[in-house]
Amino acid sequence: MNKKEFYEKMLEKKILLIQGKVDGDMVVYIRNSVAELICQGSPDIFVAICSGGGSVPAGLDIYDILGLYSGKKTALVFNYARSMAAVILQVCEERMATTHSKIMIHHISTGDISLDTLRSQDKLNERIKGMERDQEYLYGILSDRTGKSITDIRNECFKDRDMNADEAKAFGLIDKIWTKHFPWDVK
Repeated sequence: MNKKEFYEKMLEKKILLIQGKVDGDMVVYIRNSVAELICQGSPDIFVAICSGGGSVPAGLDIYDILGLYSGKKTALVFNYARSMAAVILQVCEERMATTHSKIMIHHISTGDISLDTLRSQDKLNERIKGMERDQEYLYGILSDRTGKSITDIRNECFKDRDMNADEAKAFGLIDKIWTKHFPWDVK
């Protein structure tokens, strides 16, 4: 079975996969999958997450696409949800993680700054302003879902560390620690 067939088989089971790098390809996959699910009447879905994160704009696109989906979204983190994957997790009504999963929130970074931008104080200031705006937006998402203050979110982001499932639950990033079988196996 190739990758495309695998993703199609998972979609038949109403499972979306957030795995690997959060990027433009993932946005296209989520957008197309959600469109197909809407054509099926917006059934409840599982969002299986194992990702180290990636692009902030791509992650926010995925967050928005899933946020517009009217069916119930239940997420299960297996292994890890870091960075933008941890933010995407927050759009789901029910957020779970397996016992040994790790979840990380941190301040955004970018590796795509050109030398021209670095040489121009105006371009650099514009870039910083955009990143600050995105970071504030992410603070808001995390604060809304965890019930923590922006200050608490900011302080946790400074730590730039993995939380285990118990810590993530205590912080409010997940609702439940999943210890049995995969939830989509439940009849």
